[in-house]
Amino acid sequence: MTMNESWGYKSFDHDWKSPEEILWMLVDITSKGGNFLFNIGPDGMGNIPAPSVSRLLAVGEWMETHGEAIYGCGPSLLEGLPEGMRSSTKVDEDGHTRIFLFIRDWPKDGRLVVPGVSGEPFESRLLGSEAGLEARVVDQGVVVEGLPEEPPHEMVSVLSLSFAGKPVLRSGSEP
Repeated sequence: MTMNESWGYKSFDHDWKSPEEILWMLVDITSKGGNFLFNIGPDGMGNIPAPSVSRLLAVGEWMETHGEAIYGCGPSLLEGLPEGMRSSTKVDEDGHTRIFLFIRDWPKDGRLVVPGVSGEPFESRLLGSEAGLEARVVDQGVVVEGLPEEPPHEMVSVLSLSFAGKPVLRSGSEP
C-alpha cells in the first residue's frame, strides 16, 4: 500500500494517509492472515519524504508495545466482530492460545463483549499493562469488564485473551 496516492515519488502528491489509517490497514490485513508491505516512495535522491518518516515512526512506536499481536500471529478465529474491532491469534510453546483484539472504537461503559467465544480465558489484559481484567462467559460470548474509561492508545488498543489449549468457539469449529 502507498502512504499517499502515488506508487512512485511525486512532489505534488500531498494526500497522505494518517498514521491511524495505516495502522488499521496493518491490523486488518494481519487479522486475515496476510502481510502488509508499505511503499514509501523515496525521491530521486533516495531520500524518504518526511511525511513517510513521521508515519513510520508512529506505527513503529505503537509496535513497541503491541507488536506481539502482529508478529508471528495467524488470522482471526472469530466471526461477527463489530466494525471497529479485529483480532489475530497466536499459539505459544505451552500450547496456550492467545486471541488479540484490536479495538479502534473504545467501549464507553468499560465493558467489551467478544462474540463467538464460549470458553473462559485464564488471563485477560491490555497490552502495555500488567493489570488483569475480569473476563467471563455470557450468552453473547466472553465479556471483559473493568476497562478504563479512555483507551490506552489513541490509535488502536489491544486486549489479549489467553486460553489453555484451543479456545472453545460458539460455531463449534476447531481453530
